[in-house]
Amino acid sequence: MDQNNKVNFYDGKVRVVDTGGKELYKYSPKDYLDYVEERVEPWTYLKFPYLKKIGWKGFVDGQDSGVLPCHSSFQAECSRWNGNPGRTAGI
Repeated sequence: MDQNNKVNFYDGKVRVVDTGGKELYKYSPKDYLDYVEERVEPWTYLKFPYLKKIGWKGFVDGQDSGVLPCHSSFQAECSRWNGNPGRTAGI
């Protein structure tokens, strides 16, 4: 995101919002490991990113979940739109 919370694919910060759209964090990509950890499960090769400050609580949804749902390029694109209050079209 840029300084006006508009999508920026080349520069800017990562913006994390809760399920209600309230901003939780905004950080530089270089600070990713200060905010996010990745969980490994024995039954898959995928890693499950979650917010460090909320912690891993398993696969739960809602306000208390720290899981970041960005496991595919489509979901990553959706998360860019969801974190962007200035978007012109909903998903």
